[in-house]
Amino acid sequence: MNVCRNLLFILLLGALLAGCGGSNPTTPPPDTNPPATEVTFTNVGSTGIFDPSVTYDPDNMRLWMSYSYVEPSIYFNTDQHLGVGIRLAYSDDNGASWTDAGVVVSEYRDQTVGPLPSVNPALNISASSNGTWKSEMSSLVYDANAPVNERWKIIWIQYLKANGVAYWVDYSWVAMKMAATPADLASASPVKLFGGKFIQADGELSGAPAYSPIAGPAQIALDADITNAISGADPTELDLCVWAEPDLLSDASGLHLIVTCQYLSGANPDSYVVMFSCSDPCDMTQAASWTYKGHILTPAMATNIGHKNYSAADLSMKGGIYYLTATPVRDVAAGAYDGCRVYQFDDFANASLLQNAGSLVEVLRYDGLTNVHNGACSAHEEMTQGILHSQVRNDTPPVLFHMQQTNVGIP
Repeated sequence: MNVCRNLLFILLLGALLAGCGGSNPTTPPPDTNPPATEVTFTNVGSTGIFDPSVTYDPDNMRLWMSYSYVEPSIYFNTDQHLGVGIRLAYSDDNGASWTDAGVVVSEYRDQTVGPLPSVNPALNISASSNGTWKSEMSSLVYDANAPVNERWKIIWIQYLKANGVAYWVDYSWVAMKMAATPADLASASPVKLFGGKFIQADGELSGAPAYSPIAGPAQIALDADITNAISGADPTELDLCVWAEPDLLSDASGLHLIVTCQYLSGANPDSYVVMFSCSDPCDMTQAASWTYKGHILTPAMATNIGHKNYSAADLSMKGGIYYLTATPVRDVAAGAYDGCRVYQFDDFANASLLQNAGSLVEVLRYDGLTNVHNGACSAHEEMTQGILHSQVRNDTPPVLFHMQQTNVGIP
């Protein structure tokens, strides 16, 4: 994979970043970790699976997981496009084993696109360009507070890759589906939920030249429409955000969203994880429903543990305590996620994590293969086999993307 062609591709791609150095994953995880168990599904993802998100169905005590599956695009040989879509799986034994449910939430789509403009004119997409619309970075949630036909919700990032370049700035958004059951998510109508500052109007076209999988504009422009905020949180700091890695948590008070903001100010964008809440009854498509809670994770916090920033954050609860699982990111030049860290909230309502002497208190650390892209973990208190973890390996072709049940859980 040529992942060095586009800076934002390197910053944002998540588990598709195998790194630019081509190192071989020969170093095993630390001996303190028990052996991980590989999660695989027959005839799904010939290049692998990754990016799990787990929620719980209280009606039948079943765990449900959304995940990304990877296949070679028809443009792989010419532009190294990988097709990425989202499927569902379930577990009836608390995560000890998983079964693919046969539910495809969002397929990838290869499509000749263009001409299309870009914020950077040098990246304008010419006519008859090789385009692949991808879906990944999903978050699945059961919302007991919602009307029956909206209780199952899934959000994900949808974006366009054209001629080998990922257009995160111009043609990407947070998409959403809602349904009465997980299976119904396959046929539910998708909407563009959140868009960012630089999203192009051409991406609203379901016909030529964009052939967008979802027609029309985003329901909410997170950079402009959110005005409600808690004390100390400033919504104007969202003005230059490009969004990635969204995650939802439902509790008795409503829905809570965390999402990575790549803040495009200057030559070296900063990366923050920010939080929003939507009180019950929550209409996710209305900006007035959401309250901005501010930054949860900052580059300065990552610097304290020798990293550049954080990404791929995941909210969870255990024993009534709120936790944040996040992946520290090494230097952009290395282009890789670096395992998972779990932190505890000391004030969830105000998006505050427990700290000691200015540093986050680490509840759990899970390290994958050294210097090889890994992370994007998912935790749930009903999973008895520990957190789920994504690991890239370039020594296991054709499968490059792996999902693991770690057998390491939040204490």
